[in-house]
Order: sequence, then C-alpha cells, then structure tokens
Amino acid sequence: LYVNEKKKKEDKNNYYLSNWKIENNDFVQCFDNENDKNILNLSLGALCVDWLRDSDLLEFDNNRIDETNPQYIKPSKKLYKLITNRKNIPLNIPDRLPMIVKPKKYERAINKKNEKLGGYLLNNELFQEEIIIYNNRLNINTEISENNIIFDTINNMSNVGYRINKDVYNFIIDNNDKFNLTLINYKHPLEDKLEINKKLNKREMLELISFKSKRFVDENIFAIADIFENVDEFYIPVRIDYRGRIYCSNSYLNYQGTELAKSLLIFSKGEKIYKTDSNSINYLKIFGANCFGNKLDKKSANDRIKWVDENLENIINFENGLLIKKAESKLLFIAFCFEYKKYIYTKNDENEYFVTHLPIQLDATCNGFQHISMLG
Repeated sequence: LYVNEKKKKEDKNNYYLSNWKIENNDFVQCFDNENDKNILNLSLGALCVDWLRDSDLLEFDNNRIDETNPQYIKPSKKLYKLITNRKNIPLNIPDRLPMIVKPKKYERAINKKNEKLGGYLLNNELFQEEIIIYNNRLNINTEISENNIIFDTINNMSNVGYRINKDVYNFIIDNNDKFNLTLINYKHPLEDKLEINKKLNKREMLELISFKSKRFVDENIFAIADIFENVDEFYIPVRIDYRGRIYCSNSYLNYQGTELAKSLLIFSKGEKIYKTDSNSINYLKIFGANCFGNKLDKKSANDRIKWVDENLENIINFENGLLIKKAESKLLFIAFCFEYKKYIYTKNDENEYFVTHLPIQLDATCNGFQHISMLG
C-alpha cells in the first residue's frame, strides 16, 4: 500500500507531455496529419507571441527595408534591460543545462516496449537516450546483466542536488583580473595583431584558436553559473558508456568539467562533520594541499596535513593572495580556503559538528590492481 501511495504521489508531481497527450487524446487526434500539425504549431506560436507582447517583452516595429513584410518582432526595452543587466550572458546556451527538478529514473526493461527512459523529462518525448551512451563503432551493443546495480547507481547519482558556490562565484567577479583566475575578459596579444591587419603564421593561428576555445568555455560556464546563482538546488543527470564509465549529460557546468566548473559547484545538502572526527578533517586538509600542488600532492598524507597546519594563517587570510598566486589549481584552492575558514571559525562555538557542502575529490587508488586483473 505504501509503495502504491508513494508511486501515486510521484506520478502527481511529475506530469509529462505523454500524460497530457493521453488525457487530451481527442484533441491530439485532430492534428494527426502534417498540415494540421503545422496549423497547431503556428497557432501556439502566435499565442505565445501575444503573451510576450502583453507582458511587454516583445514589440512590433515597422520594416523600412522589406516592403513585403511591413512589420517585424523585436525585444522590448523592458526585455533588453533585463538581459543587459545580467552580469553574464551565455554566448551559446546549450540544450542540456542542469535540471531544476529531479531527473526521471531509468528502469530496467522487461522488453523494449516497456523500457522507461530516465534523465531529462523530455527523454522519450522529444528524443530517446538509453542509459548506455550509444557508440556506433561497436558491432554489438553493450547489454546490462539482470543482477547489475547500475540502474540504481545512475539514478542515485542523478538525484544528488547541487547549488552554486556563491563565495567562489563572487570572489571571481571581484578578483578575476587581480589573480588571473579565468580567461574571461582577457584579450590575447595575437588578437591585437590581427586587428591591425597583421597576418598570423600557422603556429600563432593554432595558439589563438586554442585560446579562444578555452575562453569560450570559461565564459559559458560562468554565464550558466550566473543563471543558476540563486537556484537553491539543481541536478546533473548522468549516463554510462559501453565500459561502464559514468558521464554527466549536461554541458559546461558539471563536476567532470574544467577547474572553473568544479570550483563553482557545492552540494545543496550539507553533511555533518563532528569536530572530534580527525579523519574527516584530515581529508579536507589533504584536499586543500592537493589543490595547492607544487609537488605537495606527491608527498605523504601526513606531510600534506602538516603543510595545512603550518600555513593556517595564510589559508584563513587567503585574500591576501600569498598562497593563491602560488597555487596550481587556484580556483579549487580558493574553494577549499573558504570551507576550511568556516570550519576554523566554528571550532569554538557550541555545536559538536561542522556542516560542509564542499565536494572533495580524491584520485582512484586501485588503478594498478585493475591493470594486474586485466593481465591475469
């Protein structure tokens, strides 16, 4: 009974296009052929334009160039102001953003007709993406055995909530140029050379193309973070490839992306770390030392913990830039400093624990065993 009630509640909360089609079957059947579908699309489009015009987001203007089309639609002053007032505007809004609702669950198929696709809500509505990422180079598609728990793994990982690390986000806005944190707003000297009509050789052209590509990624990551800045919780759906490796489905802003993307993400729900739990605190310290780099990440765990303890004052006052300028992974190190500073300031309060939202990334430790297993 509990399971049935729970399923009813979930179905009520997740209302999909397929549900609407079933409930409005008579209406949908009226637009079965292609011409009728075009009429429906045009009617809905005209209705949307009317709504946007009534909301003062669009306006009509006279077309003085093409007499055959006397009017055209353009953004209103209100919409233009809303857009230009944002700190960052995405240059290339991807069709796969983080989700503001929990992704659908992937469920094992008894047969292909009953397979339930998960992830984005429109999966199986506008497109079809199975849990395994399709690879056209394989002669035989990968199949999941009956006793495999990968469905639960994918669903659980996709249902982890995130939010923007506002401390890091605002620090980048205030100090990007000071500490060379990202390529945003940075102009490459070769761009100046091009502007004065000087030709670039092949090496210079490749260097400039590579730079622009990296800057483009940085600008889009930060622009998407700007959009999600005040979203309390969002989700990053994942899928697997034919080897079982897990990949994020959305573009740019995800925890498998660049250092900038990783530094801007924290968990929406915190975890308690008891102040007496030295093991957990040491993992936080090791993460900070790893982010600082400079061969610290190659030293023993005890040496990395010792380094954090010896540099406590500069970590708490990291805004002075002494450590930031030397850090190899500046943005992740800044994220660590913010979190460790919060921990230090809560050491003397009445609570027995410290709540952390910071994801700590650790390298895999069994790669050698994997290779030995393969050889065996």
